[in-house]
Amino acid sequence: MASTSAAHSHLSEYEIWWRSHYTFLTEKGYKLRSRYSPDWVPSWTNTNKADISCEDGIVSPHYLVLDARRIQDGARVSLKRIDVSRHPYEIEIARYFSTSPLRNDPANHCVPIYDVLEVPADHHIAIIVMPLLRDATDPYFDTVGEVVDCIHQLFEGLRFMHRHHVAHRDCMQLNILMDDSMFIDAWHASDQYMSEDYRRVARHHARTKSPPRYYYIDFGISRQYEASNTNPLEEPIFGGDKDVPEFNEDNFKPRNPFPTDVWYLGHAIQETFLDHYSGVEFLSGLVSDMMHSDPAQRPNMDEVFSQFQVIRQGFSNWKLRSRVVHDEERSVFDLLAHWTRRIQYIPPTVHEFSVLIFIEMSWSRCRAFGGQTSTVNHIPNSELHMLAHYMQVFTLPTPKAPILACRLILPPRRPRSGRESPSPSSLKRTRLGGELPPPARSAGARLPPNFLTKAFTLMWGTSITIASQR
Repeated sequence: MASTSAAHSHLSEYEIWWRSHYTFLTEKGYKLRSRYSPDWVPSWTNTNKADISCEDGIVSPHYLVLDARRIQDGARVSLKRIDVSRHPYEIEIARYFSTSPLRNDPANHCVPIYDVLEVPADHHIAIIVMPLLRDATDPYFDTVGEVVDCIHQLFEGLRFMHRHHVAHRDCMQLNILMDDSMFIDAWHASDQYMSEDYRRVARHHARTKSPPRYYYIDFGISRQYEASNTNPLEEPIFGGDKDVPEFNEDNFKPRNPFPTDVWYLGHAIQETFLDHYSGVEFLSGLVSDMMHSDPAQRPNMDEVFSQFQVIRQGFSNWKLRSRVVHDEERSVFDLLAHWTRRIQYIPPTVHEFSVLIFIEMSWSRCRAFGGQTSTVNHIPNSELHMLAHYMQVFTLPTPKAPILACRLILPPRRPRSGRESPSPSSLKRTRLGGELPPPARSAGARLPPNFLTKAFTLMWGTSITIASQR
């Protein structure tokens, strides 16, 4: 008894509510994690472990939402506590999109509702049961194609809602989530970076390999209108995003919520992609239109969707595979990780892949140095050395590729007295387990000004020709 009382003291006030309903939820077919069991004894008790290093020591970050497992099939679900007196339409609208035939429409990106539980002795509280979803922006996007797929789904989903006369009214960044399609490991619901058992980082595939499905959640202030009401007016309600221009201009004047939805989604895309990624500039024009300060000048979602399809159809496969870079992923190590993920989707031979990596790095480095002519001296020798080693490891099937990689990347070494520069045969031995020759400073090794442009244009089948330009 003393141990469970001590465990009780580790719970926050809102967690205690879930703990007090543990038995009720179990009877309804949903089992909470051990932390919320009335018999819970913290796993770090009588050990040297810290609570934050244990699976059951992590506090839930959401006071109205908690994860659980459906006892029937073990599926992971999310439980949301709703005050029906404050949000009378949330359950109705969420259920509307979860009923046939709408729930089977591929354009429907509203979170499915599995169940609605009425809480005993608390008639104004209900619990809705949904699939367990996660932050749509984590992990980072890797390619233009992954961004395009996400934006397509978001535009498709909001257009679907609007075509059914529902205004979300809070479709901000935090109300856009994704499923677990790309994850190898189940993640911990209170710390999504970690695996469910909290023993390692949750592993995942690239979005290209396992494309996730994106969902809109939280219909707490959403409204549905009659089809005949083409210009519904609602008094402003500030959702999670407080920057809506028409609300800040006059927060008492009734407004049509549909153009405001368009602004919300445009701002979410601005905050997620345009503010933090390079390589997504193709979104800026459309997003600017969506965020026009005058609601009457914004395109509706049918127009937004159509304009985006024109943009999307103009992309080649090469463009869709090209890299997008987050603010926090600009090191050469991130570049190597990117190409490690991408190699399985690229058809050229291994030696062409070697040139591709070098060109990508050179181009980004050239931009980082203010657009100077790319030269090997602009790239630290430590990175050149590491990148050359990386290529040696990943180009084993093609004997000439490691030599080609070193010729492309390592600066020419100045011969010491009585000694010669390393020969191609000595470099070739490195792929059999030997060490790479240490990098040396170079006085030149400048690439022609048009080298990168030519390389991108003539990429396929011209690796040896490109190498000879050095």
